[in-house]
Amino acid sequence: MKPMLRALMFVGLVMLAGAVGVGVLRQGEGPNPITELSAWATWARADAITAFLLLVGAAMSGIGAVAGVLQIFGDKPLKADDSRRAHDRIRDTVVDDGETTRRELAEVKAILARMEAQSASQGRTLAADERAQIEATLTDVAQSTGPDLEQARAGLSDEDPIALIDGLEAAAVQDAANRLRQAGTIAYAIDVERARRIYAKVAALEPDDHWTKVLLGRLHRAAGDLTAARTAARHALDTSSDERERSVALDALGDVARAEGDLPAARAAFEEGLTIAKDLSTRDPGNTEWKRDLSVSHNRLGDVARAEGDLPAARAAYEDGLAIAKDLAARDPGNTEWKRDLLVSHSKLGDVARAEGDLPAARAAYEDGLAIAKGLSARDPGNSQWKRDLSVSHNKLGDVARAEGDLPAARAAYEDGHAIAKDLAARDPGNTEWKRDLSVSHNRLGDVARAEGDLPAARVAYEDGLAITQDLSARDPDNTEWKRDLSVSHNNLGDVARAEGDLPAARAAFEEGLTIRKDLSARDPGNTDWKRDLSVSQNKLGDVALAEGDLRAARAAFEDGLAIAKDLAVRDPGNSDWKRDLSVSQNKLGDVALAEGDLPAARAAFEEGLTIAKDLSTRDPGNTEWKRDLSVSHNNLGDVARAEGDFPSARAAFEEGLTIAKDLSARDPGNTEWKRDLSVSHNRLGDVARAEGDLPTARAAYEDGLAIAKDLSARDPGNTEWKRDLAVSHAKLAQAAEAEGDHSRARQGFLDAEAAFWAILSISPTHAGTRLMAERASADAARLAD
Repeated sequence: MKPMLRALMFVGLVMLAGAVGVGVLRQGEGPNPITELSAWATWARADAITAFLLLVGAAMSGIGAVAGVLQIFGDKPLKADDSRRAHDRIRDTVVDDGETTRRELAEVKAILARMEAQSASQGRTLAADERAQIEATLTDVAQSTGPDLEQARAGLSDEDPIALIDGLEAAAVQDAANRLRQAGTIAYAIDVERARRIYAKVAALEPDDHWTKVLLGRLHRAAGDLTAARTAARHALDTSSDERERSVALDALGDVARAEGDLPAARAAFEEGLTIAKDLSTRDPGNTEWKRDLSVSHNRLGDVARAEGDLPAARAAYEDGLAIAKDLAARDPGNTEWKRDLLVSHSKLGDVARAEGDLPAARAAYEDGLAIAKGLSARDPGNSQWKRDLSVSHNKLGDVARAEGDLPAARAAYEDGHAIAKDLAARDPGNTEWKRDLSVSHNRLGDVARAEGDLPAARVAYEDGLAITQDLSARDPDNTEWKRDLSVSHNNLGDVARAEGDLPAARAAFEEGLTIRKDLSARDPGNTDWKRDLSVSQNKLGDVALAEGDLRAARAAFEDGLAIAKDLAVRDPGNSDWKRDLSVSQNKLGDVALAEGDLPAARAAFEEGLTIAKDLSTRDPGNTEWKRDLSVSHNNLGDVARAEGDFPSARAAFEEGLTIAKDLSARDPGNTEWKRDLSVSHNRLGDVARAEGDLPTARAAYEDGLAIAKDLSARDPGNTEWKRDLAVSHAKLAQAAEAEGDHSRARQGFLDAEAAFWAILSISPTHAGTRLMAERASADAARLAD
């Protein structure tokens, strides 16, 4: 009974409170909000504060009602003291909220009144909907708690409409920039061009944000727009707020300068960045971010030193970077960024070792890098940067395999790298770095095909590479890396044309490459890579002139190449590439002297080349390229001795060359260049034996050479160089047979030679000297028919 009475009392109190509320609401003019629900909106706009307080009061009454019900019907009714304390807490909360809301709404009313007054002073009156929109915005600002509207809230409190507007604009910019950054981060992984457009919008919203400019510059560089990249990097430097930001901006400027081929400017920027990185790292040795910056700075300076041809300085810089990378990676083996830094350091040291001719060291470094690249790519197969690292690692190991003469291993490595490069380029056609990687992969596969004697496949690969480099170079004619790539592509196609016997096409391609290289070298005479490229182009044009019989032009071209090779070799005597270039240039000038009949000059040049070849081969007996150079030098000196009539010396020299050729061919029977060298060595020994009157030995040597020539020609009937070797071998056997008095066999040999020469002309009608040789073989066959 007692609980029921308490319930009736509670209901009576609620009804009484309702009556009071209705009485209050009915005060004043206007419709009754109890009987007409649509009147609530009109009434609330007239006195928003009172309406709000009544609603809070209603909420409090509801809470009190629930408490009362619980107290009436609960198993454990509240004691009097507990009930009083609960009531006090509710009352205090409502009073505090009410005071805060009253103050905020007062601010809204105050600034709204000021704005209406300003509008009226300008002869305008706010329409009802305009006023409602402004009031809604002011209320949102008044009730906001986030940091983005802090400035706007301050303007509201100060009743300063201008400050309020500035605050709202700042909040809008911040929100838009953040959202754009989020979109740009995603776009960067899959679409460089779109990421570049997005970050350009961020930069427009926040023109003085340092890191936005840094990232935008990187995107411009990835897209190949070096001019825009330089502008962004300079702006990043101008907006740097501390030393680290300045260091990052300097590195960005150095990267652009290096891409443009301006090595002095790149070095200056990187050295200034390194100084800052060293200072920061010294201040706080435990700061891993600053230690990593120091490692990256060392690597950048190493890149410049290597481009300048200073391999010892490059090695020292890379080793400094590697030491830091190893330390960081050991601290946290799970940090993928630091593991990748370690990969990069190994790769760079491998590049130096390869330039020094130390192929085992290069292989070891590249294999260390490949192991890391495989591990990273396995963790996240969708990470494009790690996939690219894997592709590059495969290509570098392919380079070592090719230098060692292992063409199957080289092809396998290049194909692995090529597959990744194709996938990446297809993902984002606007990423110029990935497009360039694809071009390089095509060229590497072309190199293997050419070494295997598959000229059609080599041409297709080189043409694919050329198409990409032409597109890239057209996008940004000032990008020196792409211009150099274009010259390489022209030279590659020139090499194929020369091997096919199409000397006019070869000359045209080599001249295209030479024009580009002259321009690059003129831009920066201190860039040793470009100077070396110029020397190589001169030698290639000299080869064409020599094949055409234009000895004067050949000598001029070879002398230009030799002058550059000498200058480079003096700069860094330890650079094996440059020493080899010097040897090659000496041998080429020896070829001209021999063709001119100047045997003393030819001998002197060939001996210079032999001395260098011996030195290099002694440094690294496993370097097959240097072993082949040694074989060529022996054969050259044998040619001079034979021309001098010194047959014993000629035989000794040719046997030295034959021994090396046999060793190389046994290492890799699939290497067609080495098989051809072996054929040529047999023919040279046959020539000496025939000159000495030892016809059986001569015939045996010629037959060995012919067997190889037949095999090579059958592999690729379109290879005019191999067809020429076949024709020459037939002619030599015919000469030996005639000397032995076997005219029938001799005649058949000349007919076979004639047929081979005409086959060459059917493929390449302009093949130098071939028509004359075909006519001579035909005449010899006719002579023996009588």
